[in-house]
Amino acid sequence: MALYDQVRAFVAEQSGRDADLLAPETGLLKDLRMDAATLHAFINNYGEQFSVDVSSFSRVHHYQSDLFDPLFPMILMLFKLFSSRTAQKLSDAEPRDITLSHLATCAERKIWAPPEPQHDMPWSATTHTFDLIQALISLGVFMIVLFSVFVGVALMGFAFAQWPQFVMDPVTVLAGPIFLIFGIGYPLWSYRKARYWIRERIAALSSS
Repeated sequence: MALYDQVRAFVAEQSGRDADLLAPETGLLKDLRMDAATLHAFINNYGEQFSVDVSSFSRVHHYQSDLFDPLFPMILMLFKLFSSRTAQKLSDAEPRDITLSHLATCAERKIWAPPEPQHDMPWSATTHTFDLIQALISLGVFMIVLFSVFVGVALMGFAFAQWPQFVMDPVTVLAGPIFLIFGIGYPLWSYRKARYWIRERIAALSSS
């Protein structure tokens, strides 16, 4: 049996799929929907089955960080729009799928090597529908942030204009600064966290 056929039979056994439905371009993430834990176990089994040195395998090539922030997709998009250098690095850092043909190549060479960037994988191994929902949530949170800034400025202006009448109403006086702190502080915090994540991901990929 040819090496590719052996790899295809192994993938079919491990994933519970019909081998006849698997092709060289079939991806473990995009098509077979393997999550991080399943992929890690699969690679270990694959290494044992085909005597492949998989010590250099790293999930950082294939999955987005566990970072969760509703504003993150929006900030990521802004990074790509306004910084071509960062956009190129992020493009190279996008998750890479593992195809059956790549598995066969590594099995032949007896050592694991990460796939080349495909530039067509979503940031997480999910459906396009989920990606769209995530983007809409990010846009919604972004609009809430803008609304908070507007309300904060309006309330502060109103409170100062009517200051003598609101001296004894601390809730009204403090409402404006609270909205502004949220509307400005939260995006700045998300931005700093996103920048840190981008630097860490690019560094991890460079050293792996």
